[in-house]
Formats: sequence, structure tokens, C-alpha cells
Amino acid sequence: MERRQKAARLEMRLAPVIDAEKCTGCKACIKFCKSRVLAFDKGSRKVRVKNPGNCQTVCRICAGVCTVGAITFPDEEALIHYFRKRLENLQAVMQPVRRGWAG
Repeated sequence: MERRQKAARLEMRLAPVIDAEKCTGCKACIKFCKSRVLAFDKGSRKVRVKNPGNCQTVCRICAGVCTVGAITFPDEEALIHYFRKRLENLQAVMQPVRRGWAG
């Protein structure tokens, strides 16, 4: 179940996006992220997304603690569109199953 949830989160692109141009490498976001989504890249001296599948959908604390606004998340409208499409696909798959139960 855990693996399937991570795969869905990766597919939905719910993980944060780091703007390397803005990131100062202060690591404040890493300290606040309990899910270990972020890591410090010693080469670039910037924060990067290491484990996007670990990101908690509603958390977004990392973006709140970033003083330079280097962390963003997907647009909420895009997420709503994604969920509607998934629901349509699920309903299409379930339609024949429902008919079989009724028959």
C-alpha cells in the first residue's frame, strides 16, 4: 500500500519544486521536513528534492520556512484537474463491474 501511495504522489507531482536561482542553501527547509524529501547538494551548495514520493500532500511547511521563496508546489487547479481525470477513468473501469453485480 505504501509503495502505491508513493507512486501516486510521484505521478501527481505533489512534491516541492526548488528554484535553484533563488535557493541560498540555508537548509531551513531541510530542518523542518520530517519526511526527508529534501537534501543538500554539496556540489551546487543548494537544496534539492531527493525523495519526492515521501512528500506529504498537505504539509508544505518547507515552502513556508523558505525566506527567499525558492520552494513552490503545483497549482491547485492542476491538482483538481488531475483528480477529476482519475475519477473519470476509475468510473469507466468500474462501470462493467457494476453491471455484473446487478445482473
